[in-house]
Amino acid sequence: NLTGLIGAKIEASNPISVSNGNFNAIYTFENFTNNDVLMDQSVPIERLGKDFILVKGNGPALNNMESGLIVATEDNTKITVNGTELGVILNKGQYFIADSGFYLDKGNNHFNMSISTSENVYLYQLLAGVDDANGNPYATGGFNFIPALSCFLPNKIDEISDINKIGNDFFNAKLNVITEKGADVFVNGTKLGGTQGPFPVTGNPNWETYNVLQVTGNITVNSTKAVTAGIASGNGAVGYGGYFAGFNSNPIISKGG
Repeated sequence: NLTGLIGAKIEASNPISVSNGNFNAIYTFENFTNNDVLMDQSVPIERLGKDFILVKGNGPALNNMESGLIVATEDNTKITVNGTELGVILNKGQYFIADSGFYLDKGNNHFNMSISTSENVYLYQLLAGVDDANGNPYATGGFNFIPALSCFLPNKIDEISDINKIGNDFFNAKLNVITEKGADVFVNGTKLGGTQGPFPVTGNPNWETYNVLQVTGNITVNSTKAVTAGIASGNGAVGYGGYFAGFNSNPIISKGG
């Protein structure tokens, strides 16, 4: 049921926390065993934006479990992917899935995608899992809420603990980093480079991406400019992801008397 995605507009008289997603759903024709629990928190509309970058997770290229779900909050929302306007116009509450074909190969098995919209939108990244012994990436899908890009994002992420561990089990973890172009990026004090990046982003030349494979333990990401990062991890039976950014805030200039 490809039109089975449903939603709700939520308003409250006091601050609330909202989680959304699905339980036991199948969202591609790739395989009919890809049902999983996909949940993440949401944010108020005033925290949304118009410019985003996705970096592919662990799924193979052109696997449609790797895609972006765009949800409009205003009528007449236009979508541009990798610098090309798609001719898709969404009204409030409608959605569009930018499938895996929009990811661009930047070399070294690194794929990214830029998305921009004419109005503020919600963007969720759908992720494939880590291959099991039979090469099946479908059993452990993922679902990350993606904040919008901004030069006001922080330049340090230091809250990622035990990145490759859940309980007493250890997993293969991949760290994806998005930062402003020209930045120096460090993970646990080691500067990234070479096969890790930077990789250019088609349609958004002001930002670039990195990936670090097989990361372990506690992780701190530092950049000389604004930075955000996500993880994709798991094995053939367990999958998990996450996105670490904080939220941008516009500076306020005040004058005292």
